[in-house]
Amino acid sequence: MQPALNRLGNGEFGVLEMMLLLYATAVGFVAAGVVSSGYQLVTAQPLKLVIGGTTGSIARATLLCAVAGPLLIARALAAEFAARNRTPTILAAGTFAAMVWSCCLGILILGLSLSIIY
Repeated sequence: MQPALNRLGNGEFGVLEMMLLLYATAVGFVAAGVVSSGYQLVTAQPLKLVIGGTTGSIARATLLCAVAGPLLIARALAAEFAARNRTPTILAAGTFAAMVWSCCLGILILGLSLSIIY
């Protein structure tokens, strides 16, 4: 199986691709923050990873948590760090999960925005 070719045609992962992934990660984390802050502004309660209730509220909570997930993970990690109930493995795994989730969310948002523009 041949590797995908980049803009240089040599199949290597370059600096431009790394910068795009970092930008997508930032876009995803900002989107998570905006959704979480908007929810807190409307309901006067912070968004939590609790899903339950009627079918409509479950769908709404699932969508909100899917978008705001990276910030919820970061908030839980900060609480664990403040409570001193931390191990380096848990902090590293949580940080990695939040970054990957942010990157995937950012790629989705950038892809949707580019498809709307072009």
